[in-house]
Amino acid sequence: MKRVNRVDSAALLTFFFTALLFFYDLFGARYLLTERDLGPYFIPPRFFWVDSIKRGDFPLWNPFQFCGHPFFANPQYAICYPLNSLFLLLPFDSAFNSIIIIHFFLGGVFTYLLLRDLAVDPGGSLIAGILFMLGGYLLSIHSLLPTLLTVVWTPLIILFFRRALTGPGITNEIITAIFFSISFLGGGLENVYGNVFILLLMVLFYADTHVTIIKRLSSMLLVLTFFLLLAAIQVIPFFELFYHSIRGTGLTSDEATTWSFAPRDILLFFLPDAYGYFLDKGKYWTNQCWIKTLYMGCLPFILSRVYKAAACCLCNAIAGYGSTARTIGCSCKRRCNGSDL
Repeated sequence: MKRVNRVDSAALLTFFFTALLFFYDLFGARYLLTERDLGPYFIPPRFFWVDSIKRGDFPLWNPFQFCGHPFFANPQYAICYPLNSLFLLLPFDSAFNSIIIIHFFLGGVFTYLLLRDLAVDPGGSLIAGILFMLGGYLLSIHSLLPTLLTVVWTPLIILFFRRALTGPGITNEIITAIFFSISFLGGGLENVYGNVFILLLMVLFYADTHVTIIKRLSSMLLVLTFFLLLAAIQVIPFFELFYHSIRGTGLTSDEATTWSFAPRDILLFFLPDAYGYFLDKGKYWTNQCWIKTLYMGCLPFILSRVYKAAACCLCNAIAGYGSTARTIGCSCKRRCNGSDL
């Protein structure tokens, strides 16, 4: 990574204080975030495994649910997730809330770092980081804890895999695999599949024609190999549990797609609950409802178009100065064609 300068330091502080300000009402007393799945599904298992470890009993099995069932093998409980070590250092309620707040902060910071690595100016990177940090998607999934713990690492995975495609050696592949492993240990398996798909798209459509497809495929293979080695402690028991579960034989198409993201839901980026999913229980249970809102408003999209238009106008002006400026103009044109957007 490049050395952090004053501007980048100021951006990091902006993300930090923005996260604190957004969640400020949690600091007035001993509160615990319990919305939707947090209360019935994610808090009890975490309390169980934290208490078990503090008593010196590693929670391979949970005897208190379904007459007993495998516990450690379920990655959604995120026992091996590094940031969950806060549970062993702080009171449970403080650790639980802090982990959620920290991941909002990290989501903004990692998005900022990715865009800075793409040569986007600090202002644009800061806006993008805040939009991701406080956009509808991340606010929706704070109650779907494994998804939150997993998805915030995606910008760093993209950042270092992009470097792996062009850089020598295997250092960036190893770093990518480390962040990929941390993402998997967070428990959001759908997002892990999504990260694999993103890497595959980068392999197939990476813009730098000097990087051969063989190099790109080998980089992805190295990342996945290192990932399997690093995360094997969770991957192996998970696959065994999956094989013996009711999902081991697969799901019907209707069952698998009931709550999937439909093309018409793109409108939800601009209009919150445009179809009234949360006003009608019939619609709620037959459509995508696990993301409460994707709303970001029109302003981010307007700003992106203004940025692109301004960049293209600037490039055309530079290119008009003659042959000496043509090299600069061509470089700018490549940027305004989408590599930085």
